[in-house]
Amino acid sequence: MTAFRRTVVGGLLGLALLSREAWAAPSPPPCPRQIEPHDTSGFGFVQGTIGDPASNDKERDSHHYCVYTPTGSSPVGHGHLLVFFPGTGAPLDSYQDFMITAASKGYHVVGLGYPQDGNILTTLCKHKPASCFGDIRTEVFDGTDKSTISKVSAHKQDSIRNRLHATLHYLASKFPGEGWGAFFDGGTGNTLWDKIAFAGHSQGAGYAAFVASREKVYRVIMLSGPNDACDDNVCTGQPGDIGKQPVKPAGWVVASNPTPSKVYYALGHTEDIADAAMAVPRIQKLRRDWHELGLPGGGPLTVDGLSAAHLLALSPAPHTLLSSENVWGDPATISVDDQQGAAHGHTATKKVHYEAAWTYMLTSVN
Repeated sequence: MTAFRRTVVGGLLGLALLSREAWAAPSPPPCPRQIEPHDTSGFGFVQGTIGDPASNDKERDSHHYCVYTPTGSSPVGHGHLLVFFPGTGAPLDSYQDFMITAASKGYHVVGLGYPQDGNILTTLCKHKPASCFGDIRTEVFDGTDKSTISKVSAHKQDSIRNRLHATLHYLASKFPGEGWGAFFDGGTGNTLWDKIAFAGHSQGAGYAAFVASREKVYRVIMLSGPNDACDDNVCTGQPGDIGKQPVKPAGWVVASNPTPSKVYYALGHTEDIADAAMAVPRIQKLRRDWHELGLPGGGPLTVDGLSAAHLLALSPAPHTLLSSENVWGDPATISVDDQQGAAHGHTATKKVHYEAAWTYMLTSVN
């Protein structure tokens, strides 16, 4: 049995890193279809490693893609693709419950690995302007050389944009009867962004929102992210000053956006606090970013104990969701930061604790 304990040690733009330590939950079954870089090399994907080439994290680097075909026929999911980005250092396999839920609602699903280089807030962007966040995200998204800070060197063939392009063209060619060609233009080959929903956890939630800031997409689902905000203008993050420092969001968060705010949904945990290097609790940064992204529907709704049917019947539809339940384990023996790691549903006590919230965010009519 593979064991993990999700321990928050900071993360890209202040999001959670996930480190490998023992916990009691069994590992999920393997993805039904895994694709490696050499499979898509003829479609424009040639890079073989995710993240720092010096990394020995073989679990993170092993699976670049996790693919599901639809098993349901929800009118919201049908005819759309859901692309899921994992959190920092986390294997795609650990997010299968969310991806299976999406497939059950009629989505084609691709779990997509992306170049990553660890914790931007506490390492790469610490003591640097808030523009650092957008520079690194731009580099990873489309390969544009915006920053010398990151060690990823995300040249274009290894970018999120090209990985998705190569994956879709490979799947359409390899499995012509499954409908993957519906997500790119048959004449130009260009990705049809408005047919694609983007979701992610932690660092991956930031990339889901970032893609939507560059392209007009179908839907955005953010689990414990984004957290693209500094404790002050230069990201110094002085410990011991919780609540005293202003929260400055990254420029890309507040910039004009081609994706309408009504298609954004977010889920966070009230006990997503901070580590010693951060002056402002992460949940405060999450909520500031959600506000700047313009998520509608009034204030956050506590989803604990609510069914998907209850959530789908609400008017106006809530777009920011919060949980306060202890879904991890004995609070006397764990860090409160571990609550954040449970937001993607892989918990020791209840495997799909947030399935109702996921179903709502996947199927709510905007």
